[in-house]
Amino acid sequence: QHTEQLGFMIAHRPALVTPNLAARSFATLDHTTGGGRIRLHAITGITAEPQESDYIVDKIQRYERTGEYLDIIQRLWKSDHPISYEGKYFKLDNAFCPLKPVY
Repeated sequence: QHTEQLGFMIAHRPALVTPNLAARSFATLDHTTGGGRIRLHAITGITAEPQESDYIVDKIQRYERTGEYLDIIQRLWKSDHPISYEGKYFKLDNAFCPLKPVY
């Protein structure tokens, strides 16, 4: 409440929560902090071993999953209508994020 320029970097590990929940949470936080001050850092993991309750051992697959996850979030933020998505790692039917981040 005392600053208007401080930005916030959110370190987020994709797939620990659903992409539609993440999209809503980040958009809400963006508005709560004054709008346009949130940056997202997707933590995929560079080591071969999964971390933080992850189940995918293969690093390439984790990066593929992160790509799908971020693609879904961006689609939810850009769409004024519910979206459906079917990929290798995620499937959503009629998902919608009514609150969009401030760009």
